[in-house]
Amino acid sequence: MNQSYSEKEILQDALTTAKMSTTNYNTFSNECAHENIRNSMLNILADEHDIQDDIFHLTSAKGYYPTPAAEEKKIMEAQQKYKLRRLFNYPVESYAEIYRDLFKLIFMLCGINTVD
Repeated sequence: MNQSYSEKEILQDALTTAKMSTTNYNTFSNECAHENIRNSMLNILADEHDIQDDIFHLTSAKGYYPTPAAEEKKIMEAQQKYKLRRLFNYPVESYAEIYRDLFKLIFMLCGINTVD
């Protein structure tokens, strides 16, 4: 049985494979006990991300992976969440941790509007 695959199927398979590869190289680099091997894994991971990006752009350009434009409101919401997360996890001296934690509590209890 001789089965041929469409260009779309090949590109989608390549993209899925690239995603799995980056996941595996990321895990390997996180779990390396030796710095030289870890650095090698990180270099390979960067290369794999570049490959994945190339495949994604090709797949998207051909219309096989449609990516609708994000609404401005959703972009703003995502930015606010990121900024708030950075604020909540901001490193402080040990004596100031209680003040940061009180801010978090007040924020959660009062529902401060993150847009203001």
